[in-house]
Amino acid sequence: MVGYVVLVAVALAITLVVARGALVARFDNEIESRLAAEVDQLEVVIAEGDPDTGRPFTDAEVLFDTHLQRVLPGDDAAFFTLVDGEPYNLSFGAPDDLLTDPALVEEWATTTTSTFQTVASAAGPARTLVVPVALDDNTGTFVVALFTENSRDELDDVFRTLALVGTVALLASALIALGIAARVVRP
Repeated sequence: MVGYVVLVAVALAITLVVARGALVARFDNEIESRLAAEVDQLEVVIAEGDPDTGRPFTDAEVLFDTHLQRVLPGDDAAFFTLVDGEPYNLSFGAPDDLLTDPALVEEWATTTTSTFQTVASAAGPARTLVVPVALDDNTGTFVVALFTENSRDELDDVFRTLALVGTVALLASALIALGIAARVVRP
């Protein structure tokens, strides 16, 4: 019976590890898909061109102002912009501590390809997508951030529930096995 309980406990532990890995991978993929979708909206604004002139954007400030007026980030997201390596603007309600971090601003300003990263902020951990934008008059950097703390907490709650249910099932099966074993070996 002890062997049976140990076997089920090992199976439960393996199942929990695999389930946790799958949940985290799915969560990360969904976050990156949402970030990419936000950048797609910037590309739509770029493709439409400057609404005042009807021509392609040549100034990052005009591009970012237009984008921030047209597109609102989700409740758990924010937009940050840099022009010529300097903080320029951010979406309404975004935590401004990210634009006041000189090391982070420098890292964003020197990014030459679209880059995913995770950063700490006053609003909790954020998964970001940093996108350099080169225009005729100047260069810019567009950053979309998703604050993942609440979603990660939900994921952790699901995992804890799975672990609790698995542990209860293990204990119940051990008690049932003990009862059956006691009847079998009863004189």
